[in-house]
Amino acid sequence: MRGYKAFNPDMTCMGFQYEEGKEYVHNGDIKLCESGFHFCTNASDCFSYYDFDPENIVCRVESLGITKTNEVNSKVVTDHIKIGKKLEWSEVLELVNTGRENTGFCNSGRRNSGHRNSGFFLRW
Repeated sequence: MRGYKAFNPDMTCMGFQYEEGKEYVHNGDIKLCESGFHFCTNASDCFSYYDFDPENIVCRVESLGITKTNEVNSKVVTDHIKIGKKLEWSEVLELVNTGRENTGFCNSGRRNSGHRNSGFFLRW
């Protein structure tokens, strides 16, 4: 399973230091929001847990082990994760906005601004 993981600017998450291109294995049980390595299958869901700030880092990741999913959003926990490519902020913006001419994040449709907007901008 592939997805996205957000990090602090120093590439830490919950005090754990990560590196691009490395694999990590968690020994023991995994549980959402408690133990294991967490990521989101939708990039926009990362910002439910991290500020929408270009100083934060977002990487592509891949689960190489057991996974458990969240029924609320796309959050996943795994016992074996590979940290992939660090994304440029422009790539993050493209992933979290759908449609055309959107600003903010989690917008769909066209010409939306702010956060989590949907629909179209109509001119009368």
